[in-house]
Amino acid sequence: MATKVENPAVPKLLSESSHSSPAPTETAKKRKSPPAPTSQTTVKRSKTESEEPRTWEDEVEDEDDSEEESFEDLARQYKKFINAPKFDLNSEELFCVCRKPDTGELMISCDGCEEWFHFKCMNLKKENSNLIAKFYCKFCTWKGTGSTLWKRKCRVSSCNDPARADSNSKYCSDEHGKLFMRQILIERQKNVNDLSEGMLNDILEYSKSDYSKLRSLGSEFPELPEVVQFKETGKNIEDFPQDVRDDLTKINTKLNSVDKSTEENKYRTEYLSEMKDKIKALNEKLTQSLHPHGSTVKETTKKSKKSQKSKKVDICLYDKVLAAHDTDTKSLLDDLNSSEDLYEDFKGLLEKKLNDELDDDQVWYKDKVCIQDRRKCVRHNGWFNLLFDEVSKKLVELNVLKDKLESQKDTILRNYSTRVYESK
Repeated sequence: MATKVENPAVPKLLSESSHSSPAPTETAKKRKSPPAPTSQTTVKRSKTESEEPRTWEDEVEDEDDSEEESFEDLARQYKKFINAPKFDLNSEELFCVCRKPDTGELMISCDGCEEWFHFKCMNLKKENSNLIAKFYCKFCTWKGTGSTLWKRKCRVSSCNDPARADSNSKYCSDEHGKLFMRQILIERQKNVNDLSEGMLNDILEYSKSDYSKLRSLGSEFPELPEVVQFKETGKNIEDFPQDVRDDLTKINTKLNSVDKSTEENKYRTEYLSEMKDKIKALNEKLTQSLHPHGSTVKETTKKSKKSQKSKKVDICLYDKVLAAHDTDTKSLLDDLNSSEDLYEDFKGLLEKKLNDELDDDQVWYKDKVCIQDRRKCVRHNGWFNLLFDEVSKKLVELNVLKDKLESQKDTILRNYSTRVYESK
């Protein structure tokens, strides 16, 4: 009898049982109007287990004994499947493409449509049930909902358990790890030319009685020459197979786009820093122009200090061009600092604003720069800091994206190297 594991993750399996429990299990209850057989047990897998695509291709190919079905065949089967009755004449619920009731035969729930299917009808081997990470029936695969994912199989050929995901191991247990190495090093057939006696002697001679040396062997992945050259120069992409070249080209295109955006945002950060100094200098210049004696009057009373403080000009100077991230248009603030005629025009308008000679709704200079007092401008409160923080956040996001793309490129190259080594 199968056991029940309370990890609600991957595909739900109904296993064959001896019909001894009085009620359906938790997973069985999740099915649409499930029957209540006298016994059925459920196996659920944890999401913490590694969900890797089909890394053991030969096993997966063996799963499908039937001929590949055409698009039209699947379309006809799907139409027949969805129109088939859900219950038989005895009011028993029907399952799978065969539309039969639950008789205790091993079944699996599709992670796409949540329908239940027999292993036999889906061309799945019962002994590989523990290796399924996510299952999608042939209809969901046909519709593009998803594809079945398999966990990495233990390297011991006779074992059908998944490798441990918690330690990135290739084996289901320490015992099977030792068994595999024993088969390779000691019990292997003499006609298998995997490790020569001379190589074994070299390994033993190198490590001697120092276990740390033996353990350090293989700690660094031996990169292939073409991989090393590509990482250093990036110019020998033609040395790789077409599928690897396509993947690397896509990654490099994205990386180039990220690099370009990063440079633009770095330039914008520097430009905003310069504009901050220009805004400060412009306000100081306006203070000197509009209140020429305000900074030279030296009084000792609190009242005079308050009066002197009120003479300081602190204009909002919100710039629509800066806020719109328009790098092609020159900011008006640049011109105000460089053009004396424009500055005098701006100062005249601002003086009228400070003397209440303008309407309250007249707060723009040339419809680009806000001339409100910074402390009274609620609409643009803290606008410059928000703009600077936005650009800084974008830079952080671009750096994270670049690291992710670099990691994907390393994975592509590592998988290529592994494929080459395994083919030898």
